[in-house]
Amino acid sequence: VAVAVAARLLLPDSAAAVRRRPDVPGALLLAAGLSSVLAGLVQSRGGWGSAGTLLPVGAGLVLVAAFVGVESAVVEPMIDLALFRVPGFAAAIIGAVTTGAAVIGISSYLPTVMQRGLGDSLLVATLLILLWSVAGTVTALAVRRLSGVDGRLLLSGALVVSAAGLVALAGLGPATPSRHLLPGLLVLGVGYGAA
Repeated sequence: VAVAVAARLLLPDSAAAVRRRPDVPGALLLAAGLSSVLAGLVQSRGGWGSAGTLLPVGAGLVLVAAFVGVESAVVEPMIDLALFRVPGFAAAIIGAVTTGAAVIGISSYLPTVMQRGLGDSLLVATLLILLWSVAGTVTALAVRRLSGVDGRLLLSGALVVSAAGLVALAGLGPATPSRHLLPGLLVLGVGYGAA
């Protein structure tokens, strides 16, 4: 509530010169489709072949396909699908999805692996995730100061650095000390922050 009030008071109005009608069918289809896919992915812990996984994922994909159909037919779409034909936009979306998946994966599973698999405390897991986040934040702020860097080169390099960080995390076992995770997490944080 405090952020909403501060935004209303401090941020300039960004209303468009021409008011657009909201794309209610598009919004509903996208929300339902993505929610169904996510629900199916969460249920995948019980097995990828179970009905609890396949039905929501299948329904979600059908709803997302319906969303694409509606968006291509609506006069004022929520998302202009022509943007996906612009190579730079498509590359940025792929990079965002890739780094987003990495962030969700790391922040969701690593603390559990550390606590249950490696026997670490919640404090140790939290500190490692915090250091990873700090590396990403500092890198993101530093990259903003770079001028004249080709965005394609920056994104490609950031994804390569992120992949190197993930490779550094591979092959860890139950006897691995948590401190061995730190180098990979820092490299991954730098790559994510640059992306």
